[in-house]
Formats: sequence, C-alpha cells, structure tokens
Amino acid sequence: MKQQIALLGADRAGRQALANALAPRLQGTSFFVQAVEDSSQLQSPALVLLLASSHAHGDEEGLRWREWLVQAGIAFSVLHGEAQARLDGAWRLIAPLLGLAAPSQDAGAGAKSRWTWSCDKCSDPACEHRLFQDLLQGRAKDAGSY
Repeated sequence: MKQQIALLGADRAGRQALANALAPRLQGTSFFVQAVEDSSQLQSPALVLLLASSHAHGDEEGLRWREWLVQAGIAFSVLHGEAQARLDGAWRLIAPLLGLAAPSQDAGAGAKSRWTWSCDKCSDPACEHRLFQDLLQGRAKDAGSY
C-alpha cells in the first residue's frame, strides 16, 4: 500500500503545482503525493508539508492548519518560498524516506565556493564558544571555517 505525502496550505495552485512536480519523482516508489483540500483527505500520511503563504489570508488558513495538526498530533514541516524553493525543500524531506541521501543546501551551487564568516565581525556566541573550546583543547582550526 502506498504512503501519502500530504501538501497543505492556503495556496491551492501552489499545492497542485508542487504535487505535479513531485509526482514523477515518486513513480515506482511506495509513496504518492496529494494536494490536500481538507483534513478528511489525510490518510495516515508518511509526511505532511504545509506551504507557507505570503498573503494575509493565507497566514490565517495556515494557522488553522497548524492548530489542527498540533491538536491531531500530526508532525509537519513548513515549506517557504516560491515554487523552486518549495520543490527543493520538499525533496530534501522526501529523499530520506526513499533511502536516498538528501541533497545538500548547496546543491546546484556548482564550483562556487562557500562564503565564510569574517571572524572579527561575527559576534555569534555559539561560533565564538566553539572557537574558544577548540583553542583550549589544542584543536586550532582555520578561523575562517567557522
């Protein structure tokens, strides 16, 4: 029996577009994706994805979905951004269910190098603590990699 990946949120067109983009990737797997209109369509989903809205009306409906999911005890993840960002975010959550390594945040960055912090302007307490602990334990690392 196939397991449901449910797409919820106020943006009906966005839910359907995401479902259409994900469906081919799920062919031949034990999962199917569904753009859910109401809670009666949830079938013990393997994954629930709530599409965040940038509109005031969508925020209200998104809040109702969040409250319902919490009360029902159903775990969910929220997808933000436009179509490609939502697709990338959804795939990062779905890939491990399929036994695949989730694509990295930098996928598609090509040969571009990652930007690193300039430590003298960082002021991130966790970063400073990690750097300090490494220095105390004699694990001096390149300061630019934090």
